[in-house]
Amino acid sequence: MTITASEFKAKCLSLMEHVRKSGESISITKRGVEVARLGPPKSKEKPWQRLKGSAQVLGDIVSPLLGDEDFDAFTGHELKHRAKAKRLRQKRRR
Repeated sequence: MTITASEFKAKCLSLMEHVRKSGESISITKRGVEVARLGPPKSKEKPWQRLKGSAQVLGDIVSPLLGDEDFDAFTGHELKHRAKAKRLRQKRRR
């Protein structure tokens, strides 16, 4: 449905009721050019609520993925070496 802006101004409340009941959008024009559209509201449901029930938990979701043995490269010795190298780079910049 298409109406002029002046017609919309005169019949605004009844047109809003028409949209609510029918779900049909109304184009509002000025001098033949569409300037607005009156339509039913989008879903009141939040976008993330539409995902409810679509996911499935498989396995343990609480335990860490990596164990202590996976971090052997980061022993105290390695960390000290990195700190020393960082200090040397900072000295060179000065």
